[in-house]
Amino acid sequence: MQTPGSVSPKSPRLSRDADEIRYDEPHILRPVRRNGTIRWSSKEVFVTDVLRPERVGLLAASADEVYFGGLYLGMLGGETFNPNLGVGSDK
Repeated sequence: MQTPGSVSPKSPRLSRDADEIRYDEPHILRPVRRNGTIRWSSKEVFVTDVLRPERVGLLAASADEVYFGGLYLGMLGGETFNPNLGVGSDK
């Protein structure tokens, strides 16, 4: 008897590099950790667990505006993250 894996064609897989989000030079990149936090100003700040293990970009000029690629996510303030509630906004 054959296993399903031996008779089914392999599905094409996209390489991780093909899906990598690109940032402009002025962004400071921070990886989103397993618990949804990033390190910022020597603190762990919760941003979102949806984007783990992706990287978010902090705009270098202010270092408190958080982006995922071109999508504005919100602002860092003190030890908190203030999300942009205008879904899909590019600010």
